[in-house]
Amino acid sequence: MATPTMIYNGKKVADDASSLLHNNRGFLMGDGFFESMRCRKGKILFEEDHWTRLWNSCALLELNMDTLPDKAALRNQIQDLIEINGFGDDVRVRLSVFRHSEGFYTPGENNAGYLLNIKSLPSFYGSVGDGLKGGIFTKQAKARGPYSNIKSLSSQLYVMAALYSRNNGFDESLILNTAGNFIEGTSTNLFLVYKDQLLTPPLSEGCVNGVFRKILIDLARNNNVPVVERFITASEITNATEIILSNVINGIKWIKTLEEKEYTHQMASYLGDCLVKELSQH
Repeated sequence: MATPTMIYNGKKVADDASSLLHNNRGFLMGDGFFESMRCRKGKILFEEDHWTRLWNSCALLELNMDTLPDKAALRNQIQDLIEINGFGDDVRVRLSVFRHSEGFYTPGENNAGYLLNIKSLPSFYGSVGDGLKGGIFTKQAKARGPYSNIKSLSSQLYVMAALYSRNNGFDESLILNTAGNFIEGTSTNLFLVYKDQLLTPPLSEGCVNGVFRKILIDLARNNNVPVVERFITASEITNATEIILSNVINGIKWIKTLEEKEYTHQMASYLGDCLVKELSQH
């Protein structure tokens, strides 16, 4: 089987070319962020939302976007990778952006470098599935603040939460902030069905500013489901009827069991059907 190809600062290289990263600030310092996108038949889903988040993340980290590909160039490079790797209609795209500079903690300059790679996905968004076994990660909480909203290359908290899930037989674990409120999963945004409304933490609570978070909020409101953004306590988790998790790669999923309580999935299924219907019209 041929070695996969990726694009590193605009150049095609083998996907195992780790030597290129030995002096990379993204690798050495976690100085950067990444953008996970879902591509369907060569088209980036929710492209404008991804581009807005990309621009905002660069602005927050004081990175110069002029050294990144523009929209047309990014589309072309993704399509090039799809053809080179022989992938089908559905792919996961990861655009990792880092400060392309020498220096220790203080960088010499703020130009942005990037790494673009893709992975094949088995199918398009489907049903919400049979439900996940959930846990709660309590070893470390996440701080609130503007840097908590980006998909940082420094993802140690999420790695350890994912390891906790695997080691304890959970499919996904919920993460708390330093105030003790629930904010997200290890790779997902968090929603509850609570008192006949959809409840989700605001960005001020420290959750990642997920593209699909915005999509799901808009989808719910467009289908007459009331949405409230406010902090989520242990009491709301206990008394909710549904715990819904979302991201742009997997769409809408739900937690079936958490600390011996079982949850339902009527709202998750309804929103999942609304999503597929809406996307099929485009």
